[in-house]
Amino acid sequence: MSSGKSITFLVLLIFACQLQPSAGTYLTDDVFVSELFSLRVEPRMFNWTFQGLTEQFQYRPSLEGYPDLPGWVRYMYSHEYHSGFLYGTPPERTADSKVPIEIIALNKQTYETKRIVLILAVHRKLPPRNVIQMKIDNLNWVHMMDPGRIENLKNIFRNDLWQESRQDLHIIFMDSAVKLGARLPLKPQQREGVVVHLGSRADFSSRLLDLQEEVKPLYKIASCNYKRTSVQTTFENSGFKLDWCAFKMHAADDDITAMPHHPNEAHHFFRLKKSYRHEYRPAQPVQMVQYSQQAPVQPTGTLKSLKDAPKDESLSIRSASPSDSFYREGSPRFTNSYLRPKPPPYKPSGTSGSNNSTMQRKGPVGGVEI
Repeated sequence: MSSGKSITFLVLLIFACQLQPSAGTYLTDDVFVSELFSLRVEPRMFNWTFQGLTEQFQYRPSLEGYPDLPGWVRYMYSHEYHSGFLYGTPPERTADSKVPIEIIALNKQTYETKRIVLILAVHRKLPPRNVIQMKIDNLNWVHMMDPGRIENLKNIFRNDLWQESRQDLHIIFMDSAVKLGARLPLKPQQREGVVVHLGSRADFSSRLLDLQEEVKPLYKIASCNYKRTSVQTTFENSGFKLDWCAFKMHAADDDITAMPHHPNEAHHFFRLKKSYRHEYRPAQPVQMVQYSQQAPVQPTGTLKSLKDAPKDESLSIRSASPSDSFYREGSPRFTNSYLRPKPPPYKPSGTSGSNNSTMQRKGPVGGVEI
């Protein structure tokens, strides 16, 4: 009996050892304060080969020893690229520190698990003094993870619109427009949009200042992807279609989480704009004329301007009429759309006698009296 228990325990121990992740590999990546970093998590990091199966691998990143990631690190999985992406912008408080990110990978076909610890070495960097924020409509967040596409966007500013930022232009923030409050597109094949912030310590160029004055009247509109500007072709030739209602320039904040479009913000830039309709203001009440023959009394109702009254077809607009409270016998009521006087009481005509309320008619001789 004891030997049977020992065999059972040994089988369970072997099974638990197979499920436990391996000791893992340690990798180091250098990141900088106020500059976006991105890392693609794919099978070859774990010495696996992608076999074309949908969602064959699953990844679970977290801060080592904790159940979740730090607040400034985000993870999203792309079904289009069959890979996960870690990205974020280190805040100032993490300067000169090392942040260990543990990634547990699972192969759903073989149920093999592996472990990697990515150490983010955060270095200090002077924060940008000026920031450009924009929304790109024809791309998703995963498309901006391509380093080549990011360089194409930077070159538009470094070589043309903002040549003063050639030395230190970098991306300080990037995330999906849907996560920041934008609506999903009506058609699934359309792009969701991505919000990008570019920063530099250089002053804004005269071309950027002119562009800001050009798009400033559009800020009151929620979305205006139909609007064209003087630099429209410059962006479209590089593969970027911008929503010019979201194109803004401002001085950078010290804390990246305090900037617009950040997930920690209580309200988002893409919320519905407030409607500037005229508020309802009731007109000055006018006292109605009292036509009672009795002693003067206080008015029972007021008449307001009909043009200021709320338009509701289910409600009838009427005021209290003095005839409702001072109704006299025979006087008309104003409850209907037309006046209908009360008819006089019916008085039958007959011979004088004890019974005046009945009519008697005598028939022919020999007939029956009615």
